[in-house]
Amino acid sequence: MFEGTSHGVHRKSKKMHQSHTRGRGAAVTFLSKTTVNTVISTVKCLIQETIVKEVAESGIFSVQIDMTQDITSHEQCSVILRYVTDAIQERLLAVVKCEASTGQYFVQMLTDVMQRFNLDISNCVSNATDGASNMQGQYRGFSALLSSKTPNQVHVWCYAHVLNLVLADTTEMALSSGSLFSLINDIAVFICESYHRINVREQRSQDTRHRRLSTIGETKWGAKDVALIKIFGSFGKPDHALYIDVLMTLSVFKAQATLKTAACVKARGFLEALMRYETVLTAQLFLRIFEVTTPLSKYLQSSGLDILTAPRMVMATQDTMKDMARDFMSVTQAADTVVQWANTQLMVEEDCELELEAELPQKRKMMAGEMTSDETLTDPYRAYEVEVHNQIMDTITESIHGRFLTHATLYLPQVEEFEYLRVLFMSEGRRDREIDRRIGSASAVMRMQSLSVVVKRELSQKARLSIYRSIYVPILTYGHELWVMTERMRLQIQAAEMSFLRGWP
Repeated sequence: MFEGTSHGVHRKSKKMHQSHTRGRGAAVTFLSKTTVNTVISTVKCLIQETIVKEVAESGIFSVQIDMTQDITSHEQCSVILRYVTDAIQERLLAVVKCEASTGQYFVQMLTDVMQRFNLDISNCVSNATDGASNMQGQYRGFSALLSSKTPNQVHVWCYAHVLNLVLADTTEMALSSGSLFSLINDIAVFICESYHRINVREQRSQDTRHRRLSTIGETKWGAKDVALIKIFGSFGKPDHALYIDVLMTLSVFKAQATLKTAACVKARGFLEALMRYETVLTAQLFLRIFEVTTPLSKYLQSSGLDILTAPRMVMATQDTMKDMARDFMSVTQAADTVVQWANTQLMVEEDCELELEAELPQKRKMMAGEMTSDETLTDPYRAYEVEVHNQIMDTITESIHGRFLTHATLYLPQVEEFEYLRVLFMSEGRRDREIDRRIGSASAVMRMQSLSVVVKRELSQKARLSIYRSIYVPILTYGHELWVMTERMRLQIQAAEMSFLRGWP
């Protein structure tokens, strides 16, 4: 591909030289659209050739495909390969315009890409997707259809995406949680859609950094975390929150005569909803949840994820959620702290008559003869605890257990062996930094039963390190996901074992 491009440029240059054409002479800048596209295309070809060469030398690889829309609203599918040279590599091989979204189409698309670069798709040992039905469907999904071409490949559902789904389940359980994030997003959109409103907020703001409100996307849970923290601060600690700034800005919009009536009505609705005690209480509930889940979410998206640490963090998160599941008192105390702080701040504001609700409003009593269900909760705090707090906490705990436990069979048996090897290699006091780094930053699992048998036969430290160096390098890893070895890798391990055992008394 690159050779054809270079030959074409050479022929064109030779033709111009023979005709004594000077062209633009010294005015040549190489900034024309055609030249820039040619340079980009050439660089792309060189990069792809390098990737293909490294993949061929590695022997096996894993693939990740994901889709996104470009600025023209066309779906583009990225094909990313993971393989091992002297280090773990993750490379974007191609970007393909999608014409369909079925599992069969993606299998054919991936096959065409592999054939274009002369890569054997049977060497693909695993694939990773975002867990959509067209990807992991049992019968017509991408992974199921790809298994017919590569029987040894394993489908891995992105763990960070699984955690996002766990947290997304909570917003569907109670009206209060859905209303909270909808309110935050609508306020951010309302202020940011007009430069005049942005200027008013900056003038009323006491924030020296002039932080802007964040909108909430539909797929990225981290956006909800950031947006909530900007307005309400940390759990029970609103000192650095933009809550007062937002209230004062909305109060200005509500009373501003130059605004359209529809905008004034929106501002008043946002202001009333934001000052409700239930809104503050729900915000503190989710801020407490984020204190536990956000570190796990960020770790699962990190490049140096440790397979020995990730499962433990998931289990620790679940245990922490269980401990907090019935601790509603801490949430109410945090909400009371925020309300007291906010009312104190509003009292010092000039021409401000705003005041937050200090408690949940009492439920309306049933009139004589009115039909109602038995044993209705009349205490508003008890009703909120049962219908909102407990449901959200139970949903998170059960969802973490259900969604992550289904994948536990991929790694739990091997994690114990990997931990055993870590301790064994470091047991004699000779810390090899490279080994410590490679083991500690391992982001995938391999089946090491045969290696464990050899190591347990009282080999010397030198023999252990040699076995480790010769076998660990071919391990195929995939960021925050988990992979397994092919039969070819197992044969390599057995061959390495025999070579050491032959020379061992």
